[in-house]
Amino acid sequence: MKLWQTPRTGMAVALMLIFGYQVIASASAVHSPDPRLVALVPPDSQIIAGANAPSKVLRRANFMIITQTNRTDFEDFLALTGSDSSRVIHQVIFAAAAKPGGGPPEHSLLVTGHFDTSRIFRSSEGDSNSIQYRGIAVLFVHSFERESAFFKDERLLAIIDSRVAVFGTIASVKQEIDRYLTGAAPDAFITQRLELLRGGDETWCLISPLKLGAEIAPILGKLDPVLGEIVKKGNNFQFGIRYGRRVEFEYAVDVPVRPDAEDISSPQIEGFSFTPRSATVPAVGFRGIVKTSRSKYDKWLSELSSH
Repeated sequence: MKLWQTPRTGMAVALMLIFGYQVIASASAVHSPDPRLVALVPPDSQIIAGANAPSKVLRRANFMIITQTNRTDFEDFLALTGSDSSRVIHQVIFAAAAKPGGGPPEHSLLVTGHFDTSRIFRSSEGDSNSIQYRGIAVLFVHSFERESAFFKDERLLAIIDSRVAVFGTIASVKQEIDRYLTGAAPDAFITQRLELLRGGDETWCLISPLKLGAEIAPILGKLDPVLGEIVKKGNNFQFGIRYGRRVEFEYAVDVPVRPDAEDISSPQIEGFSFTPRSATVPAVGFRGIVKTSRSKYDKWLSELSSH
């Protein structure tokens, strides 16, 4: 696990999350971000990452970019729902955003699947309190004792219709419940960025803006030098990964248009136009696919986790 502190935000970002797929395996694979879940993501989220459950039980290291608080949310969610023997997880989405005026970031975990709400809430009553928010039962969760030295956020856990679980900071969860109850559509900017990817990725990530992680470019450069150079010049960045006999790392990076912009196009890189959110200058972008062997990919991940 590689961590760094993002400039001006105080968000510690984790470069890799090891999923225990025996925990989230489902009966059938989910092949694209669930629009019902994407619709709940707060529009101001700066780091959004998702993972789909595979169709069979696997143990595999997956590359994602999430905040350290997202990682803590995931571990605590598994602990809070661990009493539910019927639990099935189809898809997870992590979201995080820095507060405009500074302070601890907002963060949340969105999950689709099946959950026994009564059992989960009943088994957690000793450490948490059940309250109501807009007619939906939510669990008020204090930070766990094992993480009290580095994590002190108070959070809410909500399970909606036994199919959607939302867990994170109070403001984030309330906003996500509001979006669910009002039938909000997925944010257009988030949807536009997801459409730049092919779909069918087991893991994916959207980062906006790239200043949130100055170390991303050199790390990706170790996987593919051209990708590393493109990311250096980029603003918003999104990627998705498919795992097969070979690993396919697809990416899209948008770059603000400047008169002195360097031409970094090549036959392997496709260009596209992009409409940034409330930007004063247009943007163009580059997208491509890095294909690598499983052995090279695993070696790259091993080098990341060793630092």
